[in-house]
Amino acid sequence: MGKSQLAVEFCYRYGRFFQGVHWIQANLNISAEIAECGLAMGLPGWPDKLPEQVAATIRAWQEGGRRLIVLDSAELLEPLREWMTKLQPYRLLITSRRDNWPAELGLQIKRLEELTRIQSIELLRKLAPRLQKVADDELGELANHLGNLPLALDLAGRYLAERTELSIRGYLQELGAAGNALKHTSLKDWVEHNPTNHSTSLAATFALSWDRLGDADELARLLFRTGGYCAPNTPIPRGLLAKAIEDKGSDQELDRGLRKLESLGLMQSAEGGHRMHTLLAEFARLQDRDANKSALPALADTMVALTTQALESGLPERMRPLREHLDTVGWGAEKAKLPKTGALLSNLGNHLYDLAEYEGARSTIEKALKIDEKVYGPDQPNVAIYDTSLGKVLQALGRLQEARKCHERALKIDEKVYGPDHPHVAVMANNLGSVLKDMGEHQEASKCYERALRICRRRLGEDHPTTKMIKRNLESLDS
Repeated sequence: MGKSQLAVEFCYRYGRFFQGVHWIQANLNISAEIAECGLAMGLPGWPDKLPEQVAATIRAWQEGGRRLIVLDSAELLEPLREWMTKLQPYRLLITSRRDNWPAELGLQIKRLEELTRIQSIELLRKLAPRLQKVADDELGELANHLGNLPLALDLAGRYLAERTELSIRGYLQELGAAGNALKHTSLKDWVEHNPTNHSTSLAATFALSWDRLGDADELARLLFRTGGYCAPNTPIPRGLLAKAIEDKGSDQELDRGLRKLESLGLMQSAEGGHRMHTLLAEFARLQDRDANKSALPALADTMVALTTQALESGLPERMRPLREHLDTVGWGAEKAKLPKTGALLSNLGNHLYDLAEYEGARSTIEKALKIDEKVYGPDQPNVAIYDTSLGKVLQALGRLQEARKCHERALKIDEKVYGPDHPHVAVMANNLGSVLKDMGEHQEASKCYERALRICRRRLGEDHPTTKMIKRNLESLDS
């Protein structure tokens, strides 16, 4: 988020109100950092050994007026707790990726969020004045692509300032061509200087937190890699994560892993789950390059199961928290050519159908159909299911002849797979009857309904819901 740069700005603005301002890299040896401050102060009678150097520096601080001490990148809790006690007389400004702090430390916590769209555009224009003439919508698209992350916008702005002939559209195309934005030179190795001497590579900056996850944090690593395939900046339901890793750890271990990721700033707690920033999601996918251990297949399987349950419930609110993730996981599965891609796209298409977004449903289910025909062959039961879904969508669009062909094909496949008297065949015959009814071919529709009803009465019984539904459809022809 640019926390160190913000601390630098604070020091420049308010340092004049202090006797001295002292910057300590809290992720290094704090004792040695304090001694470096004393050495820079030119204290007389400078001792040779580190403990005496630390004592001399702190003594000098105590003898002067008010002092501001910046503890930058304080990630480990115990060293910070120890030094906060020793440095109590002074004003402390602490920067950290850690998101959760013990209440007993008494810290006033200021969480840094992404910039607003207006702030992002303002920053880009400040860094690259030539962008004053570029429309807000174009700059807003770039800011959105970078997730309004201050550090990313800073690097992008400096890159655009030097690439004077590069348009915003051209830059976005470059980011897309890189395959992963973090691989692009603007976010990796273009900028040579940083006022805090921190890395100017976003991936390297994220790696500082990632590398703090050791062998004992394998589940946290898996959760992070799993989250990278979900929709960024969108709460990931705990149930989705729990099911995706259910054979890898208990509920306790899941919560411990999420807490660890929060403490490193790799995930954020949010209403409805945990969310991950756009660029952190890209970083997570970079860590998931081992196809044999990828988190994506298990997530795809989980998403198919949960969205199927949600669709079968008929309750739109059950699909709502999964909707954006279904889209993103489906895109990832398609790119990775996973077997569950067709099922993911089919469920997305059926959800769009439920929302009456028929054109989107049609194109999505058609894509699912093509994928599974190629993967499994044209005469498989799942292909019949997709044909049925596509037929319903085409029927809603009024493209009845095309819908009829889909239902006829689905019926033919199920007859071949299950035999002529299976309940699946009854459902397919009923669906075909519905289209024929809409086409005004009531005699043919009646034949389909009667066949379906005979099968259901024999196989499911007179009181089964499917039997009753088909009976009502048949009766409706006479009304």
